[in-house]
Amino acid sequence: LVKSVQDFCTAHPDCRVLVTSRIKPYENKTYQLDDLPVVTLAKLDTDRIERFLHNWYAERARVEPDKAAKAATDRDRLLRSFSERPALHEMAETPLLLTMLAAVNAWAGLPESRAEIYDKCVEQLLWEWEKRKEDGDGAFVALDDLLVEPGKQRADVDRVLWQMTFEAHRQSGSQAATLPISGVESRLAALHPHKYNGVAWARRVVDLMSQRGGLLADNGVGGFVFPHTSLQEYLAARWLIEEKERVSEAAQLAEVDTWREVILLACGYLTWQGRYSDAQALVHELIAGRLAMPDDIHRLLVAGMAWQEFDPSRATTNTGKALLERIPAELTSAMQDARVPAVYRRNAGLLAAELGALPDDLDDLVAVPGTDLRMGKYPVTNTQFKRFVDAGGYKAESERRWWSEEGRKYKQKYGYRAPWSFGARRFSGSTQPAIVSWYEAEAYCAWLAAARQHGDIGAGETVRLPTQAEWEAAARNGQAAPADKDADYPWRGPFASDRANTQESSLGQTTPVHMYPQGATPGGIHDLAGNVWEWTG
Repeated sequence: LVKSVQDFCTAHPDCRVLVTSRIKPYENKTYQLDDLPVVTLAKLDTDRIERFLHNWYAERARVEPDKAAKAATDRDRLLRSFSERPALHEMAETPLLLTMLAAVNAWAGLPESRAEIYDKCVEQLLWEWEKRKEDGDGAFVALDDLLVEPGKQRADVDRVLWQMTFEAHRQSGSQAATLPISGVESRLAALHPHKYNGVAWARRVVDLMSQRGGLLADNGVGGFVFPHTSLQEYLAARWLIEEKERVSEAAQLAEVDTWREVILLACGYLTWQGRYSDAQALVHELIAGRLAMPDDIHRLLVAGMAWQEFDPSRATTNTGKALLERIPAELTSAMQDARVPAVYRRNAGLLAAELGALPDDLDDLVAVPGTDLRMGKYPVTNTQFKRFVDAGGYKAESERRWWSEEGRKYKQKYGYRAPWSFGARRFSGSTQPAIVSWYEAEAYCAWLAAARQHGDIGAGETVRLPTQAEWEAAARNGQAAPADKDADYPWRGPFASDRANTQESSLGQTTPVHMYPQGATPGGIHDLAGNVWEWTG
């Protein structure tokens, strides 16, 4: 596919070409196109999400005037859920998923689990959406009505779709899966106790599914397709965990990016159902044995995300307790492994942080040779700066204590209550550097000097921003500038993209401050090149 697109672009240089892809698969260099600029399509922001929901529930109130008050209550409840549950807000950034969330919320209230949300969406789309449709004889029937003849339950039809979706997902590669309608008819017919009646019955079921177009849409060429890939992934997830023996496939499947969400939803479903031992067994299967980098990075990342889906606080078995220690440690190790591509190192580090892993030496100070200066081993992280915020650093009563006169004017003018990075999802990780103004950095230093008076700060010492000369001394580890200007980097050698977060890595965001130990100074100070600019006094 990549070659075909590239050949087309070469053959038709004056033709405008737009290629779309899901973000995660395109991070793999195998799928990347040469010489085409890459942009990420903006997701719905908070304002657009709110506008959509106001319009959606207003239309619901117009159609059902007697439920107008309930529609307003449902809307407000959903908006509160988005502010309280970041994972839900992330789902809402996709228009179709936002529509499903609104419908599920209006129908039965919004569940806590992501897997449960998909379960309710599938139930609504397959069994409740336009519930009764006119059949060929002019009668209005629902899928439930058709189950009476063979004496089957919804779950019997569900399992047919789970299995076929799993198989189609495996065969489709990076493409959206298509379920052959003839195959659906054949599998459904096998549910009927009478062979010959089963064929006609299955055809009626499929015809009704085609008319309703909820979960499955007829593509016009003999196949059913899903309105969104995530629904396909959820059905495949249900078949993955239908039999315990099939879970052993998870490690192999995790090597392929198209199975990532399937495995995460499978773990989420097991957790929602209270099958904690099964969920832990699934995660354990993903990282069984010794991991070898960079080959096993995909497995490790999926295991970390599945562990997050499970919620490590539920880890009570011996297997769970072992995973509780191993997964953050493995992620941190992969993050610092120069053999692993930068994008996966970043993902591993951010995931480790979300699981609560912080460097043990985060607050250490390092002596700079040839000076009386001690500098923080790492740039100040969001975690460290949060202590200042929690101590009231931005409150009005703290202004004269920690903020300079110019700093107070700046703070009051712009109404700052926390660092910019706290409200920016791509920069707010606990181990990412805090992104602040010079005045905020100055106030933090003043607060930290007082906070450390009886700890790491000795008599006669203070905490402040380094001067430019002091910063350079730290970056060169107290040594003179090298004769070779191309080797004037903190690691005392030529530029290397695996030693710092720079433009060459195309990460587009800050990274955990301990991600590049290879780029530290000989004295051990990190990130004096790349990642984020530092203020000087």
